[in-house]
Formats: sequence, C-alpha cells, structure tokens
Amino acid sequence: MSTWESGNTGYPENYDSGVEDIGTAAKRIVAQADTQFVPRSPLAETPKAADSDSTRPLDGARAFDVATLPETEEMEIPCQSTLRDLSSRKLDDFELIRRLGSGGMADVYLADQTPLQRNIALKVMRSDRIADPVIIQRFKHEATSAAALNHNNVVQIYQVGECNGIHYIAQEYVDGSNLRQYLNREGTPNTFDALRILRQIASALKAASDAGIIHRDIKPENIMVTRKGVVKVADFGLARAAENDDVQLTQDGFTMGTPLYMSPEQINGQKLDKRADIYSFGITAYQLLAGQPPFHGRTGRILASQHLNDEPEPLSNRRQDLPIELCNIIHRMIEKQPEDRYQSAAEILAELRHLEHLASQSETQYRASTNQVEPFQLARFIMVCLLMVVLGGIFGALCRQETNVAPDSSVDSEVPHFNNIEVE
Repeated sequence: MSTWESGNTGYPENYDSGVEDIGTAAKRIVAQADTQFVPRSPLAETPKAADSDSTRPLDGARAFDVATLPETEEMEIPCQSTLRDLSSRKLDDFELIRRLGSGGMADVYLADQTPLQRNIALKVMRSDRIADPVIIQRFKHEATSAAALNHNNVVQIYQVGECNGIHYIAQEYVDGSNLRQYLNREGTPNTFDALRILRQIASALKAASDAGIIHRDIKPENIMVTRKGVVKVADFGLARAAENDDVQLTQDGFTMGTPLYMSPEQINGQKLDKRADIYSFGITAYQLLAGQPPFHGRTGRILASQHLNDEPEPLSNRRQDLPIELCNIIHRMIEKQPEDRYQSAAEILAELRHLEHLASQSETQYRASTNQVEPFQLARFIMVCLLMVVLGGIFGALCRQETNVAPDSSVDSEVPHFNNIEVE
C-alpha cells in the first residue's frame, strides 16, 4: 500500500496550509472568534482574566488583543474550505489526487507532476479569496520569498502559477510528520536526537536569514520530520523580505503568528527581525525537550502576558538528564529582550554543532569502553575454566600413577643366597 493509500501523507487532514497567515490570519480570528485587534497605549490596563493573577499591561503601541480566543493550547481556529474539491482535476502539469487539508487562504492537495513523475504538495487559493488583488499579491509574495530558499532543511517551492483563474503554489511533498506529531508519537527525545533535530532547524533559519527572510511563524506544526529523520521547515507563510521595505503586506495593527510561540515584540506589534524567529525557535525547542511549552494560558491574553512578563521554569528542572549547556542555549533563545538573545541563527548553529560533537565523542568513548571491558571479562572467564581443566587433568593423572606403582606385599625381597658358588 502506498503512502497516500495508507493515509499517512505527512500532512494531517486539518493541515494548515500556511498561506493563510499572510494578511488573513488575524482577519480570520477576528471573524470567527468575534474579537478584534485594536491599538493600545503603552499604559493601557489589561482587564483581569478569570484564571490569572496577572494585571500587568501589555506593553507596546500595538498590543495583540486575544482575550476572547478559544481556550485551547494551540490558540488556533480550524478553518473549513469553501473551495470545491478539485481532486482528479488537472492544473497545468499537475494531476490533483486528493485534498490533504485546508487553511484560511488555500487548500492543499496531493498532486502528481506528470512530466517529472513525482508527487508534490499543491497549494490552491480558496475561491472566496480570489477576488481580492491584495490577497493574490500576498500569495505570490509568499511563494517568491520561499522559492529563494534552496536548502535541504527547507520545504522547497517548485513553481508558482495560475490556471483558469486558479492560483497555486507547487512545493515539495514531505513524507513524514510534523514535529508535534513526532513528539506525541515518540515522546521527548534523548540529548543526541534532540541536538540532531535542533541543529537542522537552526540550519534552515540560518539559510532564511542569509536570504533576508523572516519566517514569523516558527512552531512545531511548521517543522516536518521525514521518515529518514531529515528536518524541514515549512510554510514561510508570513515571510517578508526583510530588505524590501517597499512591500507593505501586513495591515497596520495586525499581529501575525501563533500566540503560543510568539515573541514579545511580535505581540507588541513592533517591527520584527530574525531575532523574533529565534525566540519562536526557542519556545519550540523548549517544548521538544520538556514535552510542553514553557507558557500556558486558557486565553490568548493570559498567554501574551506570560510571554511579556513571566520567566519560564528552568528546563533543567524538567529534564535533569540534559546537559546544562543545552539548557542554557534554549533559555538564551527565549530572552524577553531581542538584544539579550542570540543575534543570529548562525551563532546557535555553531553551539549546537559543538554540543553534538561532544555528545558524539562521549557516545563513542562509552561504546569503546564497553567493548573493551566485555571481551576482557570473557577471556578471563575462559582462562579460569581452562586452568581448572588443566589442574583437574594433572590431579587425575597423579592419582592414576600412584595407583599403578603401589608395592605388592607378596613379593620376596630377601637377599639371594650364594650357596652354590665355589671358592678356589
């Protein structure tokens, strides 16, 4: 049975396409959660939450008003597609096999790229968004930004197109699961496996940073792990070319991203740089190692307040088996102030590689010492056994010899007589 027939596509049925985050995530939340994003004064008081003692204001000129978001851990609202099912249809070179999931702006299909005979994931813009030229611009901008990244740890964009009024993005299909699914299935990884995963994420963020791209929505759902253990960062749906200040795709006062992993400056509506991705990466890494994120809140307001004001529980308290150096890396990544964090993914990558090298050496030394001790013990046991056999043989031989040479009491031992000898 193929991967597709088995239903294990690497994209769950409620897969968020990622494209919807470009300019519509906040609108979707506003429409479905009956709330709004409003400007706030730095001195604006935050209403008390029923299950929190925190009454501190959310600092910043543009605070993220999420007081009425659903009381769920992910703080996301599922969005059902209004686009008709295009399964079995063909868009340019792509034969659509079946729909994998839906997001706020696009549906995702498993498709076969006929000329190249390969499976791809095809993002098809939803029909209820197609009339808005600004949304189409955002859709194309996402693809252009992500297509600039050609890296083994980034989900590759193959093609951007339009067929009979349907806009789409063809991208790499990942045969595996996202990091949240991996964590639910495998549990928290050991130090060596965790370093391998985190190193690959850092490598992807370094490639994005080198290309001037900010992801803006790093979270476990946007990190894929293939069956062979390759980690790929997906859905640069909020990506914006950092150097191109002329492209204003985000409406003023709207905050993008997922509240559970959102940096303080992103909550405050401030201008973002690569250090915002480092913060979200740190929260994701904390969850990978501890099994749950450092901050929890039944409402978005409580969660946002925790990101702004609360200190996370030391990771070493939750995982005493982890090297303290790794815990320190994670905590530095989630510092409140951007200037207190690592200033680039390259710095994180260098430290993770160093720790991975040390962990690999320790593992090698341990195996070598184990391999030396066990043969020595076996040889000693064999030598003792052989010695016992030899000693037993000698003792047995001595006993038999003593039995064979024992004197006979019936033998005449008198001196012979010489009576018949004549003397001349």
